[in-house]
Amino acid sequence: MRHVAVVAVVAVTSMLVLVVNASAQLELLSARQPDKIETAAVPNIPNPERQGGDTIATAFVIPALPYAATGTTTGYNNDYDEACPYTTSTAPDVVYAFTPAHAMQINIDMYGSLFDTKIYLYDASLNLVACNDDYYPDYVSALLRIDVSPTIAPYFLVIDGYGSEHGEYMLSVLEYVPCVLDGWYDVDEGEPPLDDGYIDSHNGGCNSPEFGNPFQALIANGQHGGFTFAGRSGWYVFQGADWRDTDWFIVHLDYDGHISIAIDAEEPVFMFQLAPLDCETVAVVQTVSAGPCSPVTMDLHGSPYEQLWLWVGPQTFTPPSGFTGHGFRYTLEIWNSDAPHLFLGPSNDYTFPAPMLVHPYTWFTVSPDPDCVDDVDLADLCGGTHTPGPDFFAQVYLGAGDRVSGWMFPMYPMRETTTGESPRSSLCLSLVSDLRDPAATCLGNLCGFGYNHMFMFPPAAQSGWYFLVADYTEPGEGVHHAWAEIYRDVTPAPAPPAHDDCAGAVTIPQGDFAIYDDLTNATNAVDPGRDGCMGDLSVSYTGRDLVYRVSIPEGHTLDVALIPEGGWDAALYLVNNCVEPIGACVAAGQFEDGGVRLRYTAQTHEDLWLICDSHGLGERPFVLQGRLDTTVGVQPHDHNEPPAVPTALAVAAAPNPFNPWTRIEYTLPRAGRATLRLFSLDGKLLCTVIDQEHTAGRHEVLWDGRNAHGSAVASGAYLLQLESGGRIASARVLMLK
Repeated sequence: MRHVAVVAVVAVTSMLVLVVNASAQLELLSARQPDKIETAAVPNIPNPERQGGDTIATAFVIPALPYAATGTTTGYNNDYDEACPYTTSTAPDVVYAFTPAHAMQINIDMYGSLFDTKIYLYDASLNLVACNDDYYPDYVSALLRIDVSPTIAPYFLVIDGYGSEHGEYMLSVLEYVPCVLDGWYDVDEGEPPLDDGYIDSHNGGCNSPEFGNPFQALIANGQHGGFTFAGRSGWYVFQGADWRDTDWFIVHLDYDGHISIAIDAEEPVFMFQLAPLDCETVAVVQTVSAGPCSPVTMDLHGSPYEQLWLWVGPQTFTPPSGFTGHGFRYTLEIWNSDAPHLFLGPSNDYTFPAPMLVHPYTWFTVSPDPDCVDDVDLADLCGGTHTPGPDFFAQVYLGAGDRVSGWMFPMYPMRETTTGESPRSSLCLSLVSDLRDPAATCLGNLCGFGYNHMFMFPPAAQSGWYFLVADYTEPGEGVHHAWAEIYRDVTPAPAPPAHDDCAGAVTIPQGDFAIYDDLTNATNAVDPGRDGCMGDLSVSYTGRDLVYRVSIPEGHTLDVALIPEGGWDAALYLVNNCVEPIGACVAAGQFEDGGVRLRYTAQTHEDLWLICDSHGLGERPFVLQGRLDTTVGVQPHDHNEPPAVPTALAVAAAPNPFNPWTRIEYTLPRAGRATLRLFSLDGKLLCTVIDQEHTAGRHEVLWDGRNAHGSAVASGAYLLQLESGGRIASARVLMLK
């Protein structure tokens, strides 16, 4: 019985391969070409109504290269047969004709066809040019590197079947372009050259039991992060049979159970992940196909430091026609989480969205663009050299005492093809806690030109998220790629609150509300952009934030204040697009009475996101307090009409009871001085909340529950007293803790 299905899944989908049975897996991983096993095909019934392509006289014409088509041989007649090497075919066949534009080599590939194909090529005189039956392990055919010339055209391609097989096919015809892999690499495979009679005692794995199933470990010779591995594979003849060189490797995942491997090759190859780690029961669990000069990446996941098996080898058991010699080259680029490669480019030109460095070792490449903006001058933030060039941002969490160090390489290690020299740039690196504030924490600043520099920033005095800034001292037109290697102590970042991002946003209730919250452990999930909100630059370059959802009916008003406990630098704004907030800001709060207050009246029904944002480091507890107006029928205020003047002195507070903040509203029937005091019930003055001149009308103030000495008052009832114009109004408030 043949097991075409397993191999076909590998070749066509390059996805997860399911284990069908042991014999199919052995055929898939084998170094020796297995014997062909014939199966019975469904009988073909010729269809007399089919037009074209049935014979050379009626061949389908290929107009130009590259060419791709799908079709079927079912229903056609059996007109042709060739010995390559099997004969006595009774299968139906289809014919294509083409004339090359010039002398060239071509590839004719049936990759993806669903039956046991057989193809052969004739010239204009019907001389056989080439023939193939089983190129791929699933018995699908290919003719590669075939010399053709317009002087003996047209050529006739016959798509036939082995034995009596027929069905749907996929055809690709294109000009062959040689693939040559060159460049530097860190580790060489070290396998002896291939030749006929070769015996693989180097890394033949489960295909070399006579040598103890030798595996080769993919190790970076002590390097952290990643390395390039140069390998060789190919074909040879051993004891009269066709063999392919199969390389078996051991690889270890990193501390978080991940590794990425990119493979490319000069000829088509497979790379398999294998499991279990037992030659008797091993099977393919993941596969990619790569080459020629077509790299593909495989991501491997599992337990921390888990050992895995990999297999690399040609997709076929015999070399393509026209191939000379025995071997070809392939490369593996291995990147693990000990040193992932981060590319900073135009998408990281602003602090949002800045990628996070979460691993102890990180390599990153800076890829500048002339259109990138110079957001900050590191001389203002950290002193030293001015940086008028483009800058790029990443984020890193540091615990108190953690350090960041590494190497900076302003000379990018890729040589220009014309001069043979490496371009140089003047790159600066710094760690900053607040990009708006020159007095903010700067953990260090290093600039270098043309030569490698080692750096070590001072330890963080305070835990939190820092911005890693890569900046240039030259304008955008004159900068080149640069790269750096970053080492950092790994203090895990605390888990952020559920409403740290748009998906977990908390809904603002209707009516009066008071929300006691804390964004100390939040991340930078939303930012209105370097241009701020509605021209207000105080809300640009923000840091940690929390997200709230608010639905405002037409004509209704959201009146809300963010009161930071401890006086930290806060920002409050509304956006109409939380996922892409840059340029989506519709209102920003203003600093008022020790907090930030935002008032917004909807002109139509609006579903918005309210962002409580911050700058810098430190704990960030706060109260979000206000009112979402829900009065039915409220119309937008006509600003041409004067506001109504109250007729009586009045004072009230909401919420009431409260903890720790409340909003005190008071009205004055006429302009004049107003004094608002707070007394205990035994008549002791605790504090004076307001004592200043006022206009007539409605006013309000936020009280933070503290007395004149800055201490929080105890739970209990208190008396508010408003005095103005010789009149007194009072209200009782209740603090509940």
